[in-house]
Amino acid sequence: MIDIEWRGTFDVSGYGIWCRKLCKILIESGEYNVKVISVRKRLEPEDYFYEYQDIQLDDPIRVENLIPIFPPINEEKTGFCTCTELKTPPYDQIQNLEMADFVIGLSSFSTRAYKSVVSNKKKVFKVNFPFFKDEFSPKGKSFKFENIKDETFKFLTIGRIDVRKNLECLIKNFTEEFGDERNVALIVKTYSPDTCLPLWFNSLNPSKNIYLLDEKLPNMSYLYRSVDAYITTDLGEAWSGPCTEAMLSGIPTIAPRHSGHLDYMNDDNSWLIDVSGWRKIGYREDNKYRNLLPDYGEVKYPIDNSVKEKMREVYNEFKSIPKKERTEHEKIKNALKVFDLVKPEVILSQLNKCFKWVNNN
Repeated sequence: MIDIEWRGTFDVSGYGIWCRKLCKILIESGEYNVKVISVRKRLEPEDYFYEYQDIQLDDPIRVENLIPIFPPINEEKTGFCTCTELKTPPYDQIQNLEMADFVIGLSSFSTRAYKSVVSNKKKVFKVNFPFFKDEFSPKGKSFKFENIKDETFKFLTIGRIDVRKNLECLIKNFTEEFGDERNVALIVKTYSPDTCLPLWFNSLNPSKNIYLLDEKLPNMSYLYRSVDAYITTDLGEAWSGPCTEAMLSGIPTIAPRHSGHLDYMNDDNSWLIDVSGWRKIGYREDNKYRNLLPDYGEVKYPIDNSVKEKMREVYNEFKSIPKKERTEHEKIKNALKVFDLVKPEVILSQLNKCFKWVNNN
C-alpha cells in the first residue's frame, strides 16, 4: 500500500471536483491509504471524505492539488497536481514547480507547458480528468425550460464570468448570427461570486433569444440532455469538463481547436473553432469581468467567423434530426467513445505510474 496525503479545495470548483474524483479513485482501488486535507474548511460528517481527514500516515507522498503559487511544504516526496491554460506558466509558479519532487499535469497541453519550464522533465506526469460510468449519458431525465419552447433548437454554454471563459465573444457572435431567429436559442449557464449577473448580462446587449440561467441545478446531466448542442469560445482550457460532459451526454460539441480540448476532441467527434496565434490576454480597463490569469499570459483567441460557421453548421445538420436519433450520427457515436479516455481504470494507471516513480526516486 502506498500512503498519500492529498491537499485540495474539495469544493465545487474545477480543482475541487478534480481532487475529489482523483482521491475517490485512489481510495476505491484498494492500493492506497489516503488522507485528505481540505484547505478552506473541515469537511462535514455527511461528506464522502469526512473519515479520511483524520487518518495517520507514517511517510506519505504529499500532493498539493492547487495552483502552484506557494512553494511545496518543506518535506520530501511532495509535489503538485495542477494545470495551466497559458503558453508558459507565470514566473512565480515556475520556481515552485522546479522545487517540487513531482508534477501531475492535466492534459497534454498542461504537461507540455510544465515540461518546458522544469529541468527534470521525467518528474512531470499527465493524468486525465476522470468520469465515472453513467455519470453523464444520453439517456435519463431532462430539464424543463419555462420560457423556451420545446421545439426551439438550444445551444448551451457553461462557465463563470471570467476573461478566459470569453463569454462576451460567444454572446456577440450568436447575436450576429442568430439574433433574428425565433427557432434557435443560446442558454448561458453562468455564475459569479462578485458580479450582479443581470447587469453583466444586459451590458452585452444580447439578442432576445439568449437566456441567462443562473439558478443552481440538482443534476447537471439533466441540463445537457435538455439542449441540442454545447459550445464554448474559451481562450484555453487545461481540460474542459463541460465539453466532456456534453459529449458523453450525446450532444454535438463545439470548442476552440486549441489547448486541453484536443486530448479528446477532434474533427471526427466534434466541431472545432479556428483560433488566432498566441496573444497576450491584456489588461481589461472596463472591470466588468474577472481575470483569474495574469494579463501578460499568452493564449489563443477563437476567430469570430469560425465561431459563427460552426454554430450554423451544427444547427443546419441537427435541426431536422429527432433527438432520439442523434446518437446514430457518426460524430456523436465517436464522441461517446471519449469515456475510454476518462474512465477510472485509465486514471488509476496514470496515477500509479506517477506514484511508483516517486517512490523509486
